[in-house]
Amino acid sequence: KLVREKRFPHDLLLKGIRQLLEEGDCYLKSDRNKILSFIAEDGPMADAFQVRKAKALSKANRSLNSYFAVAAWPYAIENDIVRDFGAEAGQHGISLIDALRKDKERSKLKLSVAHIDELENADLEDIAHALPPNLVELDLSFEGGIEITRVGLSAFEGRLPTSLQTLRLCFRGCRELSDEAVIMLCKELSKLERLQSFSLDCGMCPDLSKACLVALLDNLPGSVQNKQCSVLFRGTMVGQDFHTRWGLHYAAKGFLGFSIPGMMAA
Repeated sequence: KLVREKRFPHDLLLKGIRQLLEEGDCYLKSDRNKILSFIAEDGPMADAFQVRKAKALSKANRSLNSYFAVAAWPYAIENDIVRDFGAEAGQHGISLIDALRKDKERSKLKLSVAHIDELENADLEDIAHALPPNLVELDLSFEGGIEITRVGLSAFEGRLPTSLQTLRLCFRGCRELSDEAVIMLCKELSKLERLQSFSLDCGMCPDLSKACLVALLDNLPGSVQNKQCSVLFRGTMVGQDFHTRWGLHYAAKGFLGFSIPGMMAA
């Protein structure tokens, strides 16, 4: 997949981010009008047709533009053009951050920037600022980000949408992460009162200790269901993975030496 993404003609991504559906064309003008009328049906029915069409097109354009922005993100990080995508080709650049954040109707976001050598703390800040406000499901992977530290994770303070019901975060192999960084992130979880499913992968982060588990237990919302909680800490000082909330609970309370349902030894 990574190879395919690198070979993809990125000028097409730029066109997608800029595209406005109302500027599209058809062989027959009547077909174009039918398409736009169909899109208008997604607008508020109480409004006049032209107003309804304008609102529906605006919504569709935001969705289309953000889709291409997400697809362009890994390439943009590699070339340091997240905030000015397209400028490297001599064109007027566009901010991927703005393109994604404007998609207020988006409910799900999955973005992987795993194993990108150029990934650094500033990139996490860009992603945190780009999160649409009404997300229900968020899946972010920073696996292999060897330059990521507390500074990067601090960018998510006050940035995680409170509407989230599912949250998956992967920091596997981010070897510079400290207890302080993860504890700071855990405190943000307490604000997510609607959260039902949670996954955190901190495997192969050698400096992390049991203090992270205690912070998780203290801040994980009560709405997170027992079997919808996955916390992976193999390759850390904890040395174990937890696949239930109860497994995490007993470990954080100091029973790491026991065999507990939902807990796997390294």
